[in-house]
Amino acid sequence: MKLAGGHDDAFGFEDAETDVEHTLSRDHLQNQRWPTNVPPHERHSGGVALHPGGPFFRNKDVGAWTIPKGEAPTGEDLLQRALIEFEEELGVAPRGHWISLGFVKQRGGKVVHAWAFEGDWLGSFELRSNEFALEWPPRSGRHVMFPEVDQASFFVESLAREKINPAQVVFLDRLRDMLEHGGSS
Repeated sequence: MKLAGGHDDAFGFEDAETDVEHTLSRDHLQNQRWPTNVPPHERHSGGVALHPGGPFFRNKDVGAWTIPKGEAPTGEDLLQRALIEFEEELGVAPRGHWISLGFVKQRGGKVVHAWAFEGDWLGSFELRSNEFALEWPPRSGRHVMFPEVDQASFFVESLAREKINPAQVVFLDRLRDMLEHGGSS
């Protein structure tokens, strides 16, 4: 199972709508050529993460990545919104058995819900993100276009723990617990 997608509730804001082709799979991952520092037990567990584009995140890496997510209108089914956001941000419709990983409230007050599923990571995708306009440099009067997402990657669990927003690490804990104990919610 892989950490796959999420959604911000009404406290959040709309994130990137990205076109990238890939999903996530235990067989595919076990057959990868892994760096020698990736332990065999981690070659089947991890998650997809996106790096926000724009000047504020340009030089940030550790703790800056996030699961695919976006805001759901009031009353919308949260899993359906997660499926939509995953496809918009990664360019592929996720399929499989979805397992709820619950929700977390991030430091800024945003509530993020997440689900996991098992699939195949296709390493030959090309990131095609939507863009946004931002006055840059600040107070310059000049508006510059930036990609909403500038990188997307699958990370094994140990690296995902370093890369993703610290509040989202609990999703990895919950996923690991479910995989080790065979449970789902």
